[in-house]
Amino acid sequence: MENLEIHMFSIIRSGLDTANKEISVVSNNIANANSTGFKKSRSDFEELFAVTDEQRSKSITGMGSRSEDPKRLHSQGSLKQTGGALDLAVSGIGLFVLGKYSEDSLNSYTRDGAFQLDRSQTIVTTDGSPVLGVNNEPITVPFSIQNQDGSIEYLSKVEVSSDGIIKASYSKTKDVEVGQFLLAKFNDESLLKSIGNNRYIATDGSGLEQAGAAMTGGFGEVQSGALEMANVDIMEELVSLIRAQQSFNGAARLMQSEIEVTNRFTS
Repeated sequence: MENLEIHMFSIIRSGLDTANKEISVVSNNIANANSTGFKKSRSDFEELFAVTDEQRSKSITGMGSRSEDPKRLHSQGSLKQTGGALDLAVSGIGLFVLGKYSEDSLNSYTRDGAFQLDRSQTIVTTDGSPVLGVNNEPITVPFSIQNQDGSIEYLSKVEVSSDGIIKASYSKTKDVEVGQFLLAKFNDESLLKSIGNNRYIATDGSGLEQAGAAMTGGFGEVQSGALEMANVDIMEELVSLIRAQQSFNGAARLMQSEIEVTNRFTS
């Protein structure tokens, strides 16, 4: 009897744990529904058995459930037109490559293309991380250029073409090519490790980066004046949240009933 009680508690507890993890994952998706470049996560669950798949039959009771680590779904999000010269979105395959933030760190990757120029004339993310060009160096856009006669021209416009080439225009001099954005892809993007702020680093599971320019080697194109929004469907997430909450509440009620039955027989 005691072993059966322990077995039942274990099964119910596993149900509570898996439902709670699902609630956490879905809640995070909903909280980031308006975040630029955010990629939603999904948790996979499996039923546990005390026998092998070959031995399993419909008459065998499961041992509970187990959740795996959430996986990111790197599907395309919708594009929001902003008109910003350095608001960029990748339509198709590819992530922007960001430089190392310390000597011991790795390159990181993002679909959040809300870029800007900092005081050092470098294209950076909103928190100051440099964006890399095809030469694997941070991209710089001079604020001014000096002509042979000594006159100074100041930056008036920045444009980015669909292949990621950046052109700067000055007072008189137009369309000066200053760099090209580097993109990266991976064997399995779902296994990239999230490090916050919609950034990822490579893992053994994702494989090493395969870098290149937009519109070459299977990479998508860069759209200027637009940002990729989160790939979150609010209605779908709300349905998932309700389902997970119902599962949690059901398991909690079952746990309470099991406790009451156990107390009745042991008192």
